[in-house]
Amino acid sequence: MNLTKLLAAAILLAPFCTTSCGSGKQDKGTFREIGNERLAADTSAMKKASVFRLDSIWSSYVGKLQFHNDGFCFIDERMCKIHIFDKFGKYIRSALGRGRSVKEIDGDITGYTELPDGNKCISSGTKCMIYNKDFERTGQSDLNRDNGAGHNKNNPSLYSMDYFNFILKSAGNLIYYNVTLQHPDFNFIKDKESYYKNAKVIFAADRNSGDVVKMIGSYPECYLSGQYNQFSLVNFDVSTSGKVYVSYEASEKIFVYDESFNPSVCFGRPGRNMNMNCSTLLSFDSFSENFMKERDTYSYYRDIEYIDSSGDLYRLYVKDDKDHDGMQIYDSEGNLTGDIQIPKNLKIAGHDNENLYLYGIDEKHCIISIYTINII
Repeated sequence: MNLTKLLAAAILLAPFCTTSCGSGKQDKGTFREIGNERLAADTSAMKKASVFRLDSIWSSYVGKLQFHNDGFCFIDERMCKIHIFDKFGKYIRSALGRGRSVKEIDGDITGYTELPDGNKCISSGTKCMIYNKDFERTGQSDLNRDNGAGHNKNNPSLYSMDYFNFILKSAGNLIYYNVTLQHPDFNFIKDKESYYKNAKVIFAADRNSGDVVKMIGSYPECYLSGQYNQFSLVNFDVSTSGKVYVSYEASEKIFVYDESFNPSVCFGRPGRNMNMNCSTLLSFDSFSENFMKERDTYSYYRDIEYIDSSGDLYRLYVKDDKDHDGMQIYDSEGNLTGDIQIPKNLKIAGHDNENLYLYGIDEKHCIISIYTINII
């Protein structure tokens, strides 16, 4: 049964986001807050979830799993292969590999997304390559980040792709990807307040030319103190119409930009059993020495998935629990309709009209497990 129907609640409107980590004052615009108070926890989704494994393959098992068009594809980032399975986990075939022919890729795979026309967009560094449904390369462009804006935060060339948590999405003729600004003169250590107020987090680029057509983002107010430097990554999703849903690791709020990239609404409630009392790392040395330790110790928000057919949105988060994480479910009005407990370290692969698919990778034993959650 649909969780939103099981846990329906009234909408509580407020003029603007007012919590410190949920400030709606970004991009010189304002996000209108929508949504309700937190509802009671629900565990029915995971109790009803079915679990299965993908067929074994020859792979490094370092990469990401995505669900597209009634099947799974595992993007082996290390071996530059795309392994294709049906929706039940049965292996079908593999494509690409490292090389220079039109059926290969010359470089590591850093991003993968399927385009509205069924073709695939694969990034390797700053290269954006288009492959057809048979994985034959039909076009290539460089993601051009120089708009001649000079030495300031509005020049895309000062940014680099955020390879630590790189996300590639598409809508219409645009591709979207997350970026970071770590320039010697512009960074969150040297000038944290200006950085968090002005630095952008997502670029939208023309998929054919590679030209950046829009830079969006800037951080919620909770980042201004520098306490969450080690949790400054973003997760995002894009609707088929081009709305962009942005979630920051340290903020309970999810910020929505409309199809014209204007601030629209925000919503979101804190996760359960989260420990966000992390250290404040205000020097390059302390940041580099403690980055991974902090992320392994404290809680933060992770993957999001927007469901076009229903308007629901799912968000994962890290709990202060060695065995479990959390998953929130929001309806189309920003109401929190579920907050459930899930196994540790799962990620979102995607969805179809009936199910949301989560997955976990066991690199040591070469196993990819799929958790199927019914969303009807």
